[in-house]
Amino acid sequence: MRRSIQEIEREIEQLLQDAPKAVIPKKLFENILSLNTKRGKRELNQALRSLEVQGKILVQPGNLVQLKGKGKVASKGASSAGNKASKGVAGNAGHNAQKSSSKNTPSNSPKNATKSTSKPSRETSKPASVHESKRNYDEHDLENIGTVDISARGDGYVALPGYDEDIRIPKKHMGTALQGDQVLVSIDSRDKRQRRISGRIDHIVKRSGYLYVGVLRHEGSGHAMIEPDQKSAHIDFYVAPEDLHGIASGHKVTFRLKEWSAPGGLPQAWQLQDLGEAGSNEGDILSILAEKQFQAEFEPEVEA
Repeated sequence: MRRSIQEIEREIEQLLQDAPKAVIPKKLFENILSLNTKRGKRELNQALRSLEVQGKILVQPGNLVQLKGKGKVASKGASSAGNKASKGVAGNAGHNAQKSSSKNTPSNSPKNATKSTSKPSRETSKPASVHESKRNYDEHDLENIGTVDISARGDGYVALPGYDEDIRIPKKHMGTALQGDQVLVSIDSRDKRQRRISGRIDHIVKRSGYLYVGVLRHEGSGHAMIEPDQKSAHIDFYVAPEDLHGIASGHKVTFRLKEWSAPGGLPQAWQLQDLGEAGSNEGDILSILAEKQFQAEFEPEVEA
C-alpha cells in the first residue's frame, strides 16, 4: 500500500534526527512523485518546506540522496561532511570556471530576442554593476537600498524603509538585476495607471548568488544556452565552451551567474552541474531540490 505524504515526511524527519549524516533512499521522493507528475511535484515541494532543512544535498552514485542540513536537525558532523562534499565535481567545475574569460559572451542572440532587451533604453544606458559594489553610499542612498523580487511578468518590486508599499520597477528599468539582488533604487513618480510608486534600478549593490535550474541546449561553435525554469528569470543564459564540462544538450543543469554587464546583452552562466536528462524522474527530483536552493554535489569516491 502506498504511503501518505505525511508518513514519508515523518520518516525523512526521523532519519535526520537519528543521524546527522542520514542517507535517505531516493525512493521516498519517488513515492511522492508517483502520485502523479503535477501533484507529486507539489507534494514534494510541501514536504521540503515542512522539513525546514537548509543546506546541501549530496547525490551519491546509485539510488541514494543524502541531506546535509544546516537547520535545526543538523549537527557539526553534517556540516563537516558538507565541506568534504564541496571538493567533488561541482566544486572543481567552479574552480576551473573562475579561470575562464567572459570575452566570448555574445551581445545578442536571435533565439533570445524576445527575452532580452535588444537595445538599452536611455534609462538603462548605465548598466547595473555585475559584481558587489565597493562604492560608498551616503545616508540618502542607504534609505533606497533593498532586495528586488521579480514577478512572472518581469517587473521588480523593492521594499524600502519609509514606504507603505513596495516600489514597482517596470521591466524596462530593471537593468541587469536578477531575483534576490540587493539594489539601489531611484524613485521616479507615482504610477497613475497602477496608482503606486514606481522607480528604476540605478545600481547592483550585491548579487544574490542565486542557484538557477534550466535546460541546456548546444548552439554550435562550442557554446550553449540555458533556458531557466524559474519564472523570475526572463532571459536565457549564455554558456562559454570552457564552462560546459562535457554536459550533453537537453540535460537539466544547475548554474549561477558569472557575468552580466549590460541589459542589451546576455547573462553568462557558470558552475554548471548536470542533473541528468530533462524529463527523467531523477532529473525532475534534483531540479525541484535545486529550485529550493539545495546544491547537489557529486562525490565520485563514495559508492552506494
